[in-house]
Amino acid sequence: MIATIKRAALLLIAAGVTAYATPEADNLAQQGAHAYWNKKYDLAFKNFKKACELGNGDGCAYLGMAYEEGISVKKEREKALSYYQKACKLGSKQSCENYKKLQK
Repeated sequence: MIATIKRAALLLIAAGVTAYATPEADNLAQQGAHAYWNKKYDLAFKNFKKACELGNGDGCAYLGMAYEEGISVKKEREKALSYYQKACKLGSKQSCENYKKLQK
């Protein structure tokens, strides 16, 4: 399952779903990705959360995955849905699909 999440995170970052984000938010998302790949999941979560608050779709998408899979946080379906929906609105097509899938 972790391998699937890593692939999804990489795809989200590569897709650049940060259309409405500030440079600070983009930087935080990059820092979050770096922390994630170095298995510093708590730091990644912190950076992605700040990035999402500043309108970065990558950050919101990661938070959706974190809450769906229980990475650094307790699994919470409703929070996962909320973050996927926000990421979808920010342009993440994968998050739109994740949102629909989790609603079932």
